[in-house]
Amino acid sequence: MNNTIKPTRVLIVEDNVGDIFLVEKFLKKRFDNLSVDIANTFKKAKTQILDCTDYDVILLDLKLPDLSGHNLVDEVLDICNCSVIILTGYSDLKVAKEVLAKGVADFLIKDEISPEALHKSVLYAIERKRFIDDLRATKENYRNLFHLSPQPKWIYELSTFKILDANTAALKQYGYSFEEFIGKQIHELRPPEHIPTLQKVIKRPLSERQTPYNGTFVHRKKDGQIITVDIYSRDILFQNIPSRMIVAIDISERKRLQEELQLTSYNVEKRERERMATSLHNGLQQMLLASFMSIETLGKEVEKKLDSRSKSSYEKGLSLLQEAIETTRRIAHEITPFEIEEKGLTAGIETILERHSQSNLTFNFINDLKSNRLPTNLEIILFRTTQEIINNIVKHAKASTADITLTEKDKELMLDISDNGVGFDPSLVGIKHLGLKALSSSIDSVNGNLHIDSQLGKGTKIEVRIPVPY
Repeated sequence: MNNTIKPTRVLIVEDNVGDIFLVEKFLKKRFDNLSVDIANTFKKAKTQILDCTDYDVILLDLKLPDLSGHNLVDEVLDICNCSVIILTGYSDLKVAKEVLAKGVADFLIKDEISPEALHKSVLYAIERKRFIDDLRATKENYRNLFHLSPQPKWIYELSTFKILDANTAALKQYGYSFEEFIGKQIHELRPPEHIPTLQKVIKRPLSERQTPYNGTFVHRKKDGQIITVDIYSRDILFQNIPSRMIVAIDISERKRLQEELQLTSYNVEKRERERMATSLHNGLQQMLLASFMSIETLGKEVEKKLDSRSKSSYEKGLSLLQEAIETTRRIAHEITPFEIEEKGLTAGIETILERHSQSNLTFNFINDLKSNRLPTNLEIILFRTTQEIINNIVKHAKASTADITLTEKDKELMLDISDNGVGFDPSLVGIKHLGLKALSSSIDSVNGNLHIDSQLGKGTKIEVRIPVPY
């Protein structure tokens, strides 16, 4: 016998000496390391249970001199922290079955007890208690992880959209007490103008709303303050109810700083673009224009003295100067797209297409924006992206048609440009060879993404997606 192993501690609560002898004998036959205590009344059993808190199992007769039946079971379960196995006769079999619902681990009929049956029942009761304790500890750990987390978390029921639980961080973020927050529907956390969009989702069948969502959303606190939150979600069973746990991180300050940084960057870029445009217009373009006028005047004076070959070279030189003047003027205009700032993105894109109206391309432009104007930095990014892609189509695609679609859907600005040209292998060409590397970085700066889909002989489609910032 190995005494280093903790003994199995059993309390037999029984007033029949013969039954006590038999049960104790059966236990000792199967358990090598055993400690048995005996009580023949509930009063004595209560004293021993309260004095010794490490019993593994209590074998409880349903009829004692001072208490019996349901009342006896209730009292024992109330004071003990271990498994309870009922010892019963046939006359009390109905009561024995009923008390199982109270949390009793098992019941044994006295006339049918054997060493094997008793051993099996005791081991099962101990393991069952250990499992329940582990499960309770796991639940408690979960609750601690949930409620003590510094990240705002709350849980809502998928079928009713009612909030079922929330941690301290969430209550602090939204400004509610626990009693105020629990039972609210999730649309109550949204500004009024955002509720119609949410209600469209709510009306969809539950089966279509099973996929957890992540993204940036606008929420409203108790005091009416509007905050921007990054949402991360996961479907869970909460108290056996299909639910969704939400992690809602307030990024309002971060978003404000990002917007300030973007605005500063835009203003710096704007001043630099204006300086460059002014230099081109008032410097290089004027010098080219003066050169053109001087050469043209000189040419008129000596034109009659030139042979045909010299005259051809003279005319070609004037033509190249004219082209250089026009190119300088166009570059100066593209560097500072004034129509964007004055009239908006749609007018800017229409200007791009108008410049290429003499090409063999047919352009189809569909504008489905919900707002007449976007933040200026986004309009500039989308304008320059469209400009670069259209230039590439004209130069390289050998296409006959190009479709440009600008729309807003599901909280995203969407720019789609496709052509029916020769296409290419994106893995071999890459964004940097398309002149879109800088534009891709600009799109990344506003949490957007650029995707190219192209195959040789099957044209090209470019998709730009930028989250709606309002």
